[in-house]
Amino acid sequence: MKKLSLYIASILMLTITSCADFLEYKDKDKIEPTTLAHYSDLAYTELMQKENRYELFYLNVMTDDLESTVTPSRPGLDDVDTRLQFGKYYQWGVNPQYQLDDKKQEDLTWASAYKRILMCNVIEEKVTEFEDDKAGVKKRLIGEMKFMRALSYYYLVNIYGEPYLSEQQAKTALAVPINNEASINTVLYTRSTLESVCSLIEKNLKEAIVYLSDGEQKTTIYRPKTDVARLLLSRLYLYKKEWQKAIDTCNELIANTSASITTFYRIDKQTEHTFWFHSLSDNIVKLHKSEDPNDSIVFAGNALEATPTYNEVTERDSVVNYKNTRYRAYVYINPSKMKVIKTTYSEEGLSMDNVYYDNVMHICVYEGKKSLYASDITKQMFAQVVSKNFLDQSILSDMQFVGVNKKGFHYQATLSIPESQVCCIANLTVDFEGKLAISVDK
Repeated sequence: MKKLSLYIASILMLTITSCADFLEYKDKDKIEPTTLAHYSDLAYTELMQKENRYELFYLNVMTDDLESTVTPSRPGLDDVDTRLQFGKYYQWGVNPQYQLDDKKQEDLTWASAYKRILMCNVIEEKVTEFEDDKAGVKKRLIGEMKFMRALSYYYLVNIYGEPYLSEQQAKTALAVPINNEASINTVLYTRSTLESVCSLIEKNLKEAIVYLSDGEQKTTIYRPKTDVARLLLSRLYLYKKEWQKAIDTCNELIANTSASITTFYRIDKQTEHTFWFHSLSDNIVKLHKSEDPNDSIVFAGNALEATPTYNEVTERDSVVNYKNTRYRAYVYINPSKMKVIKTTYSEEGLSMDNVYYDNVMHICVYEGKKSLYASDITKQMFAQVVSKNFLDQSILSDMQFVGVNKKGFHYQATLSIPESQVCCIANLTVDFEGKLAISVDK
């Protein structure tokens, strides 16, 4: 009887255990990190690769290199006074998340930065528990977490903290809360002093340099290395006005980096009249010596005449008499939403696309109330007399009525490349039968 009871008890225990395992829910879409490789992937995807387009936006607003559009310069743009929304950031206000009308707006920068700090704390704590680190992955990860934590606090203190004026002022000036927790807790954090946060950033960066130097060396440019840690540390010293420490850190960077400090441009061809070289973006730039004296205008150093900008329809009315007949010639300049992309290049050879808006001209000629000619003129109508390359980068910037003779009514159109002295003058002639002819002087 005792033997039978033992068998029944054993079966019941097995059944209960099996049911518990069966009822336990496991999300197959989620992977719990168990190896250093798992944490390495997690750090990369969540801390380095992931972007938030609105994060750090306010850093641009907190500078003087800023302009605000109150009234749209082109039709179709939103008529929004952004000073109301971002005014307190520009003024370095106490509570910049509140608009000038005290309406609270969502601050994605604050949440993203502290989420990153929490993940750094969690990953560093978990990674520290691993004992085997023959490949140096553990040290590299700890160094990366210390750098990302320092970078997050650096941005936070610049956006939300009081400006650093002196070592004495930093002891009482308020910055941002410091979170050392590796889990989510219902704790009310208070703002730490500027000195405390800057000391935390400096400590993390110095430790990051050590760990990143001793740990696994990654060749990718998307993970922090000792070079970028030293660069940020030098920036911190500049922020704190510790000039000599900034110089020493930069000298240490130059002495230890494997990267080239000097920019070299590979020359492909060089003759008396030709110079070809590779830009930093690996594009071949071909320069040819010109024999046209008019090309020297570009190097004259005179101030550029601004390309006319029209925000609304502009009308020009001309009255002329020809063979005792009175005529009226009109020009209407209509701003459009048609974009023109002009590519410029920096001194480093990097390309930058600038956007401008084209115009549509409307010309018409009347003899009394009788319409002799009326039509819209777009720059595409000049394709037969102007090269495609020039036409793609130019805008139809102006139109003038110049007179009338036996051939008809004469207009001059100006095709300009924005922010340059390069333009093309095209002649338009409307004969007395209402036919349009376009030409360019050779």
